[in-house]
Amino acid sequence: MFIPIVPYVKVLNQTVVHSDTVLNLKDLGDNIKVTSISDVDEFSFEKCLKKVLESNPGVTFNTIQYSKENKKIYFYTDSEISTKEWEESTIILRKPLSSPSSILEEIKKVLNMDDIKDDKCISLYDVYTLMKKKYAKFESMSRDYELERIILQKYNELNTSLRFSFDYKNKELKITFYYLHFEPKTIVFAKNNDDLYIKGGSFYDDILVYFGKEIMQKYDEFMKYEDYIKQNNYSIHAIIQDF
Repeated sequence: MFIPIVPYVKVLNQTVVHSDTVLNLKDLGDNIKVTSISDVDEFSFEKCLKKVLESNPGVTFNTIQYSKENKKIYFYTDSEISTKEWEESTIILRKPLSSPSSILEEIKKVLNMDDIKDDKCISLYDVYTLMKKKYAKFESMSRDYELERIILQKYNELNTSLRFSFDYKNKELKITFYYLHFEPKTIVFAKNNDDLYIKGGSFYDDILVYFGKEIMQKYDEFMKYEDYIKQNNYSIHAIIQDF
């Protein structure tokens, strides 16, 4: 953290004092005024500090103190200062965009703004990109052409294809056989004490004998997505810029 240089503002102590308690005014001089601003995290500190300095020309700042624990800045000055400009800048304004040109202008502003360095915030575009990749990977697991090939080859199933799906509520892996001229049939697999077994549709009773390892891997692969698929509230907060 550093103190920016602002014209017409004097800062006697150029080092920010890190302390969670108010300093002893007797050690700072006579007639020292103390002003504080709350709810300022480390990422907002410099912006807040610059805004306050710029809005108080002619004031002498003896010392600036920051409490990381309390997220609070203390200003020790020779006269009363105004924090109105900073407080107004923190108000989130929501202005509807009513025309294509205003929408494009706002998109341009967002694309050109500085990166947000607050690790408590997240880009919704990054979230969307991650979700898109995750869903693409999850959807791709419904087809496994290599496993399909060896299973169908083993049972001499011609004109047949396989689909893999997962019931997360019951923790069941399903393999559905799609025939050209017949209704589909499904085998349901589940686990009991980490042992895989056929729970339903046992028209191929020996499938685990021949392909137990591969089906177990498929089961475990689907289970990696359990929290992701079942979760429907991400508790993500967007950063809304002032318009």
